[in-house]
Amino acid sequence: MAGASCTATFDGQSLAQWAASAGHWPLLNTFLHHGSPIQQPSGKSLLSLAAKNGHFDCVHMLYPHDGGENLRDATIDAAKGGFVQIVSYLLGVKWSSEKERRECIREANMEAAGQGHTSVCQYLVDSFDFADVSEAMTAACEGGHADTVQFLLSRGASLSSVKWPSDKSALHCAVESGSWDLVVAVLGLESQQVSALDSLGRTPLIIAAKCGHVGLIDMLLNKGSEILHENEISVF
Repeated sequence: MAGASCTATFDGQSLAQWAASAGHWPLLNTFLHHGSPIQQPSGKSLLSLAAKNGHFDCVHMLYPHDGGENLRDATIDAAKGGFVQIVSYLLGVKWSSEKERRECIREANMEAAGQGHTSVCQYLVDSFDFADVSEAMTAACEGGHADTVQFLLSRGASLSSVKWPSDKSALHCAVESGSWDLVVAVLGLESQQVSALDSLGRTPLIIAAKCGHVGLIDMLLNKGSEILHENEISVF
């Protein structure tokens, strides 16, 4: 590679970033050998790109060169992508601060829940001492990820501590998730109104129809939801 630049760009990325994203281990190793920095002049680090795209071998190679500078971002990127093996590896290496590591675990769990990566959530919740999974529960509900919601409920998630969005009710979020058990639990809360409106004028029944949750439609109708309600803002 005499005379070639490790930071030359291709399609908006340096060649080293492209190699990390693509999981091209031999090429990435060559760039490192010729002095390519882990933290590139712009964009994500090589470690984060490899983690984001699920390339464990590249992550394993890059970590010793990183010095822990990009551990947090790489771990969260791996969690958002659903890559349990990479999350486990990165959380198992030496961190400069246990407080930073714990904060990263919390955020990674929330991001994984928001993407519906139940396997990552299960690894994190079962491997570490979680006192509160309310943020992850909210993220899973907002994302409509029923399996993740079911898992969090099975690990003792409490509806009373969930931070529901300000623009819709807990029942709207529950219906969006598609989780039968969550909807039943939310309907048991005294504060819930079966025909409450969100910020777009939609009832939970409209949300259920929009998402195709037939069983929940039947449940809401049996609970007295108004089938003839008209959207106030005409947005379905």
